[in-house]
Amino acid sequence: MTITDGRTPFVQTVEGLHPYRKYSVTVRAYTKCWGKYTWQQLKTKTAVPAAPPSKEFIDSTEDVIIIKLQSPKEEDVNGFIEKYTIKYAWKNKTCWNSEDGELIEQSISYNKSDLSYRLSALRPYWYYNITMSASTSEGAGPYGWCDGCYLRTKESTPGEIEHLTVQTSAESGNLDWSPPCRPNGIITKYTINIRNVDTDVSWTNNTSSNETHYTIRNLLPYSNYTVKIAANTKEGPGKFAKETNLRTKIAKPWTPSDPKAITKSATSLNVTWKTPNLYTGPTKYTVTIMGIKNVTIKIKPCETGFGE
Repeated sequence: MTITDGRTPFVQTVEGLHPYRKYSVTVRAYTKCWGKYTWQQLKTKTAVPAAPPSKEFIDSTEDVIIIKLQSPKEEDVNGFIEKYTIKYAWKNKTCWNSEDGELIEQSISYNKSDLSYRLSALRPYWYYNITMSASTSEGAGPYGWCDGCYLRTKESTPGEIEHLTVQTSAESGNLDWSPPCRPNGIITKYTINIRNVDTDVSWTNNTSSNETHYTIRNLLPYSNYTVKIAANTKEGPGKFAKETNLRTKIAKPWTPSDPKAITKSATSLNVTWKTPNLYTGPTKYTVTIMGIKNVTIKIKPCETGFGE
C-alpha cells in the first residue's frame, strides 16, 4: 500500500494476505513519540479457488448421472463462484469385455445457481470417473475427485445376442450363441422363441441361468422352424436377435394304417393304405405279400406322393 505525507509517498508491501478478504490497515508516525493513527479498510482482489468443490449429492439411472456440488470451503473460495465445471471420463470400448477403446473425457460447465446437473446420453452399466472444479472471474481452480465419483450407471435391458449356431437331430435342436456385446447389466437368463413354420405354432422357453447353450426338445421330424433369442437382465428382456431357420432331420416313418387288398384279376391285387399320421420325411413303401404256401412275393418299393 502507498501512504502519502505531503509530497513524499511511503510504500510498504505486505505479503501473505488471503485473496478476496477485507483488511483494516492502520498507520501512525513516530518521532520522539507516537502520533495519531490513520486507517483504511480495503479488500484483496479475487483469485482462482484454492480447492475444488465438494459433492453434495450424486445418483444415476441407466443413462444419466445427476450431481449437485457445494462451493469450496470459505477459506478456499477466493472470490465469487461463477460456475462449476464437471469432467467425466469413460473407456470407449466396443464391447463390455473388449480390450480396445481409448479413454474419452468431456467437460460440462453449469452456473452455480443451478440446483444440480444431469450428465445424459450415457451408456448403461458403464463406469464413469468424475472430477470437478469451481471458477471465479479469475479462472478455474484445481480439479478434484470425491467419494462416489467413480461410479457405474444402473442396469438396462441388454443388447442382442451374437453368433447363434444350430445343430439338429430328428426331434431336437442344439443352440449355442455368444452373449450380447453390450449386456447393459448382469445377464440372468435367455428367452427363446420357437415357431413351427409348417403349422405356424409358436412357443417360448426360458433358460434357467445365463449359460449360452440350450437344447430344444420334442420337435417334429423333417419340419421347418425359426428360432430367435433375447437376453435378460433384472430390467427385463432385450431385443430379439434376427431369426435363424432350422430344419430337423428325417426320422423313421410311422406305421401306415388301414391296409386293404382288393382282387384285381386272377394274378393281381390292388393294395391301398393310409399314410402315417406323422410325416417324418420323404417316404418309400414296400408291399410284401405272403402266400398260403409261404411263398413270398416282394413288390419293388414305390414312391409315395409326398414331396420334400
